[in-house]
Amino acid sequence: VEPFSDLLLASRTIDDASPLGPGESYTRSATVTLPLDNDLFPGTFQLLLETDATGQRPELNEGNNVTSAAIDLTLPPLPDLFVSAIAAPAETVSNQPIEVTWVVTNQGPAAAAGSWIDAVLLSSDDQIGDDQLVGTFGFSGVIPAGESVTRRQAVTVPLLMTGAIFVIVQTDVGNALFEHSLDINNTSIDEHAIDVQPAPIPNLIVSELNAPTNVFSGQQIEVSWTVTNTGTGSTNALGWVDEVYLSFDEEIETGDT
Repeated sequence: VEPFSDLLLASRTIDDASPLGPGESYTRSATVTLPLDNDLFPGTFQLLLETDATGQRPELNEGNNVTSAAIDLTLPPLPDLFVSAIAAPAETVSNQPIEVTWVVTNQGPAAAAGSWIDAVLLSSDDQIGDDQLVGTFGFSGVIPAGESVTRRQAVTVPLLMTGAIFVIVQTDVGNALFEHSLDINNTSIDEHAIDVQPAPIPNLIVSELNAPTNVFSGQQIEVSWTVTNTGTGSTNALGWVDEVYLSFDEEIETGDT
């Protein structure tokens, strides 16, 4: 028995078999639960039984307290979710909502039952990775083996995301549903890009600043400025703040007052 690699399944205190005379025996049984996790793969394992595991009884030979029996361990039938289809509009404008439809299929031999989260992401290329999350959507229910569910949700394209944009959907984010090694196929990308045109965006610049050139410290002066929107769209905020600084140079820095 190796304490840092072997997994303890049961421990039984034997307090009704003593004294155990020479040639005498006792029989016990226990119901144990075999592990089911991502680190365990099918194969042949040894079921070990160690008597006097804590070494409480002095013996002639402490080296024969362990015996083994081989067992063939396989995985039970498990669900296997994957995103089998994605649909989105062919074109849109940034900063606008779009409807995304996707199909989650359970291609495993067991039902997928429980609650999990699907995520919708947008990518500026046709590769999965370093993508922008635009929505997460919970699911609770059952997808029987070999069946699918269709989901539709609205997401908003970010204001500055334009050009050919690809939709990515990941089902069971965080692997809430146990699939063992079958969760490697939970993310899919739509092969058809969305043509995202830029939305009209405002761009404020200070087009004029007027102030007297010769002044005294402690003196009040009149400052006036003009702000111009050189962008392609109108401002839609209720208001904003213009600030006046005194600086040693033409850049706003932490020490400016």
